[in-house]
Amino acid sequence: MLFPLIFGFTAGFPFVGAASALMAAATCANSYGQDGTALWLTLTVPGKEKADVRARQLAWLTVFGPLTLALTLACCLLHGDAALVPWALAATLAALGGGSGLLAWVSVVALVPGPSSSAARRTRFGSSPCTYPNRGSGR
Repeated sequence: MLFPLIFGFTAGFPFVGAASALMAAATCANSYGQDGTALWLTLTVPGKEKADVRARQLAWLTVFGPLTLALTLACCLLHGDAALVPWALAATLAALGGGSGLLAWVSVVALVPGPSSSAARRTRFGSSPCTYPNRGSGR
């Protein structure tokens, strides 16, 4: 995002918040993939799925909403053109709303499972991280 500054191009400054909201949505799109076996807690309780999706969307908006709005307003002040402020705010709010919606959709449609907790505990030497091969026995 800072590359255009090399050439003195600052017209994209007001839209830094919208771009960061899109990047945040792309990096957080696999929210169900890291649940592992805890996903069954959500799936076995009737009616819990909708509340879980809304809670994840609200958590994402709570983390990235204020940050992207602050970036938008700060970059609008740095740019100085007041005519771009409504466009930048509209783009940022659209990116936040679309990002939170696509976050849940991509998490379900393009799920990439992460490692389970039991697989993460195992090492290549055994079932415990403190178990090492016997190196001095000559066997």
